[in-house]
Amino acid sequence: GRCSPHQGPTALHQMRILVADPSRTMRNIARAVLAQLGYYDVDEAADANEAVSRAGFANFDICIFDHAMRSHDGLSLIRALRRAGDRAGYIELRTADSPIATSGDSELPLCQSLCKPFAPEALRRCIDAALIAQSAAQAA
Repeated sequence: GRCSPHQGPTALHQMRILVADPSRTMRNIARAVLAQLGYYDVDEAADANEAVSRAGFANFDICIFDHAMRSHDGLSLIRALRRAGDRAGYIELRTADSPIATSGDSELPLCQSLCKPFAPEALRRCIDAALIAQSAAQAA
């Protein structure tokens, strides 16, 4: 089935997703792919500060961010979001040659990593995995 065991069929459409990427084009692409997957409650941030301020006002289930955010790498962005009270699952978008910022940092929940360009199915798998990691972190 398309639904993870811990989500009812309606949960999909109520999920809030934040896309944080300096490139408007990339945000548009991510938004279009998410809509294709059935996720419509999508917010955008052009930089890390905007992402953190949005997370202060809204609870996101998933935060998709570019690993090369100005003034923040992925790791410090996640830390800042956590300080703002955000408890989302995280997906880091990378280019093939960018390092994975979050590997080996045990204090952070597992961050899914996805290479650009990505297929919708790959993004959906990442969202599922991020949600599972997130609920495991909350249960701990």
